[in-house]
Amino acid sequence: MKRQLKSFIQRHGRQLCAAALMFASIAPNCCRSYWYQDKEPEGLAEFLKESGK
Repeated sequence: MKRQLKSFIQRHGRQLCAAALMFASIAPNCCRSYWYQDKEPEGLAEFLKESGK
């Protein structure tokens, strides 16, 4: 198994690196569009005060 994995990485290393670079550059944009909040939610200050943070 180790030899097969090493052989695969040696043959396809450039493509794997290019794919990882592409996904790393796209990922922050995708996350921001789904979970970005442009304003502070109501009651956040009270919640943080009560929770001790």
